[in-house]
Amino acid sequence: MMSIILSIYLFIKSHILLLSFLFGIAGEEFVLFLAILAGNGEMSLIPVIIGGILGTIFIDQIYFFIGRSKFIKQLDNKGSISKATKFLPQFIKKFGEKNIILEIFITKFIYGTRAASIILLGTKIHYRKFLISDIIAIVGWASLMIPLAWLSGRGIQIFLNITKGLEKFFFIGLLLIIIYFLSVKLITSRLKNKIKPVQSE
Repeated sequence: MMSIILSIYLFIKSHILLLSFLFGIAGEEFVLFLAILAGNGEMSLIPVIIGGILGTIFIDQIYFFIGRSKFIKQLDNKGSISKATKFLPQFIKKFGEKNIILEIFITKFIYGTRAASIILLGTKIHYRKFLISDIIAIVGWASLMIPLAWLSGRGIQIFLNITKGLEKFFFIGLLLIIIYFLSVKLITSRLKNKIKPVQSE
């Protein structure tokens, strides 16, 4: 059993770029997890950044072209797309009308909104405009969040070196998760409050 775990570990360490690319396809939170491991000294950060960004850009293009497909266009003509995307927060749609980069950037922080938002953009805008906006938004997100995740990993490593206590490691991990979700909730509520006065006018 230990030999299997060691083999998997060695495979991951020797294919960090590929793993980061696949994790980027799976979701931004997985890229942040790898960045935390990099901060903990388990792997190099540069392949995580490059692979994570490329993977995220790749899957966004897939979502966009799903939005450009004939099937989605037929649904859009019938009004089905508007009904299917009702769950998207109103402020995301509001920003999307004015600033595509900001819309894509915000969806990186709100779980479950990225795919639907980009598919919806695929029914509205030209590909070149989306590609440029998507790259800028993803690089902006990566420039902000990956260093923070890496620093969190460094903090965890220092903490472990000092305490040598596994239970405290789990506590600090739980604390980081709580802080992250509270931050996202705070940002979301503030953006909603800013949109409401505009709608009431």
